[in-house]
Amino acid sequence: MKKGCLISIIIVSGLIIGLIFLTRNAFDSKYYRESIPQDLGGELICDVEFNVDIHTGHYSIEYKYLNEADTIDIGSTNFSSRPWNKNEQLIKFNDFLILKTGCSFNGDMIFLGKRDLHNWRAVMILPDIIEKDSVWISKGVLSLDNYSPCSSFINKIENGLVFVEYKYRVDKEITNLIETSQIIYQISKKTGDLKMIGIKVHKREREQS
Repeated sequence: MKKGCLISIIIVSGLIIGLIFLTRNAFDSKYYRESIPQDLGGELICDVEFNVDIHTGHYSIEYKYLNEADTIDIGSTNFSSRPWNKNEQLIKFNDFLILKTGCSFNGDMIFLGKRDLHNWRAVMILPDIIEKDSVWISKGVLSLDNYSPCSSFINKIENGLVFVEYKYRVDKEITNLIETSQIIYQISKKTGDLKMIGIKVHKREREQS
C-alpha cells in the first residue's frame, strides 16, 4: 500500500472516531446547580439535569428555597422544547409564595407554599386539564386538544390571578388554523387552590409554518 493512501486512511479513521466521540458526548446528560438570588430575599436553588436528543432538549429540575431560616423543598418538574428561564422569581400573594416554571412540552406549572412549610403544592396548567374543567366545558368552545399544535402557557401572575394563553387547533384538516383563548384562574387566599373564573376567546388565525 502506498504511503499516501495509508496516511489518508489514518486521517479519515481519526475523523470518524472523533465524530463518534463528539456525537456520543453531545447526548450525555449534564448535571449542574444554579443559584438564583430572589427579589423577595433568599436564593432559589436549582439542581438541573439536562438531556439533548436529535429533536430537542429536556430539563429535569429540582427546586429548593434557601431563606434566612431554613431550606425549603419546593418540588420538581420536567419540560422540553423550550429554553429554561434562569431568572425564575418567587412571587408573594397573601401568605403564599408562588413559583412559575415549565411542565411537559406544552404547558406550565406553578408551585405554591408558605415560607416556613415544606409541603408545597404543584399545580399543572396543561391543555388536557383545561379541557376537563367545568367552566371550560360550559362555554362549549370547539377545540381539538389532541391535535398538534396545542399549548397552555402562563403569561403573568398578578394580584392572585393567573393569566394563561391557551392555543389549540379548531380544524382537523387545516393544520395551521389556530384559536387563542385567555384563561384566568384565581388563587384562594386561604387554601391556595386555583379556580378558573374567566375565558376570553381572543383570535382565530392561520399561523405561519
